[in-house]
Amino acid sequence: MALASAWALLAVTGGIWVVVEWPGRWPVFRTASLLGGVTFLAMGQFLFSALVADRLFPGASQRLTGSFQVAAALVFFAGVLALLTKFLLLVIGDAK
Repeated sequence: MALASAWALLAVTGGIWVVVEWPGRWPVFRTASLLGGVTFLAMGQFLFSALVADRLFPGASQRLTGSFQVAAALVFFAGVLALLTKFLLLVIGDAK
């Protein structure tokens, strides 16, 4: 559980850092920085919810915890898909 907590904390703090710092450092990659940061945040939320919070609070409502986990997973997968699309458009040369 300690490893999962550290992993989730690293993902959340890394996501916040990417959202706050990277758009200013690399204005060309502003959209990709925001997408990447939000994706890392969602990953950290999902990891903490699925691996840590479920063990700390086993009596919590499965409907409530499941809805938060599904929402975080959907944001994560949407972010990964958006980043891949942005990367492919950048490689092809259509992205601005």
